[in-house]
Amino acid sequence: NVLAGFDPEDPATGHRLLPTLSNVSGDRLDGIRVGTAPSLHLTPLAPAYEEVFDRALTVAAGLGAEIVEITVPLAERIRPTFATLQMAEAHYTHSVTLGTFPSRAADYGPDVRGRLETGAGVGINNYLEARTEAQRIRRRFETVFELVDVLLTPVSAGPPAAVPDPDQTTHFGKSIPFRELVMDYTVPQDITGLPACAIPAGFDTDDLPVGVQTTAAAHREDLALRVAAALHQQLGSSERWPV
Repeated sequence: NVLAGFDPEDPATGHRLLPTLSNVSGDRLDGIRVGTAPSLHLTPLAPAYEEVFDRALTVAAGLGAEIVEITVPLAERIRPTFATLQMAEAHYTHSVTLGTFPSRAADYGPDVRGRLETGAGVGINNYLEARTEAQRIRRRFETVFELVDVLLTPVSAGPPAAVPDPDQTTHFGKSIPFRELVMDYTVPQDITGLPACAIPAGFDTDDLPVGVQTTAAAHREDLALRVAAALHQQLGSSERWPV
């Protein structure tokens, strides 16, 4: 309620009435259609993470939710589209709005500097094509939310990277960029702007917390929060780490 609502100084806001948020802490999910979308699991889940996710689905069903398996068409296009938009807009922000790149390139870390250099090569045609594809992606998710009320997805496919090499991790015996574990599961919400709520849902074999997230249709924060709150109560996620 504090964050939402109309602001005449913010063109992204509107006069739409806010959803009722008084029922988000209920402990039942009767009548709620909770979707699961294997097509979004482009990076396979580590066994412990799959176990936590499956348990979250089981708990949702036990609370009265109807579990519906759906398909998001052309899910493999989501992340490349987002990457084009993100790199181009980041380069504009740092080069034009802030004026710090490339004039102060040496002050940037190598990872961020590398992405900004890549962003400099995104042409206007590529950017506009990505904007058009982003609209198509939003429309596909609108169709999804005609079939389900809330989408339940993992937050990450595996555990965090180690401190000595934070940008790389080992997944199913292969060294891969850490971003590969996370971005397939968080970019859909980023590119669509849909409301999402991440909650701790269990622990992996190293006793590190594992998360799941609820995503709802545009302007339905109440549904995302309601399902997240009910799962939060049942998944033992009130435990503190480290114990």
